[in-house]
Amino acid sequence: MRVVIRLAVSALTIPLYYGFAVAWWELLVWVWNRPSALIPFGAGVLLAAALWIAWLRPRLEFWETLEHELTHAVFSVLFFKGVHGLSAVRGEGGEVVHEGDNVLIRLAPYFFPTVVVVPLLLKPVVIADLRPYVDGLIGFALFYHLVGTAHETSVRQPDIQKSGVIFSFLLINLLHMLFLGIVLVVASKGFGEVPGFLHTAVFSAWDLVTTGQFFRIFE
Repeated sequence: MRVVIRLAVSALTIPLYYGFAVAWWELLVWVWNRPSALIPFGAGVLLAAALWIAWLRPRLEFWETLEHELTHAVFSVLFFKGVHGLSAVRGEGGEVVHEGDNVLIRLAPYFFPTVVVVPLLLKPVVIADLRPYVDGLIGFALFYHLVGTAHETSVRQPDIQKSGVIFSFLLINLLHMLFLGIVLVVASKGFGEVPGFLHTAVFSAWDLVTTGQFFRIFE
C-alpha cells in the first residue's frame, strides 16, 4: 500500500513541477523588470554569504543540527504527534523523540525553511519604514537555510533512505519550489501576492493534465 501511495504522489509531482516552473518564470520575469524590489533581500543574502566565508563557515554545525531537529519537531506538532524531547550536541548530531511518523515529518528539514519563518511573519506586522530591513533579514536567514540544506541533503541520510531515495528527492525539490517561491514573493511583493503565485502553479498544472498534454509524456 505504501508503495502505491508513493507511486501516486510521484506521478502527481510531474504536472506540479510544470505548474511551479510556470509560476517561478512569471515571478522571475516580474523581478527582472523591477530589480529594486529585491535589493534589501539581496543585500541580506550577500551579507550572510560574506560572514559565512569570512568567519561562520566552520561554526555553524551546531545551529544547522538544531534547526534540523527543530523542524522535525515543528512538523510533528503540525501532525498532532507528541514531542517528548529534542537534543542537539556539537559534533555529535541531534535527535527528536516524538510519537508516530510520516514522510513529511521525516523530510521536513530538507525543504522547509524554519529559520526564515520568524522574519517572514514579522514583515506584515512592522511599519512600512522597517520592511526593507525585514526583507534583508529574510535574505540573511534564507542563505543559511540553503547552506544547511546543502550540507544535510544526501542519499546517505536515514530519513531519505527510509522514505525512498527517488521519492524523497521528487518531493523535496517540489516542496522547495513551493516554499522558496513563497519566500521570494513575500520579499519582493508582500504576502498579498502569495495566493496569486499558488494559483498560477496549481492551475498551470491542472491545465497541463486537462488539456491532454500531460498524457503525451507516456505515449
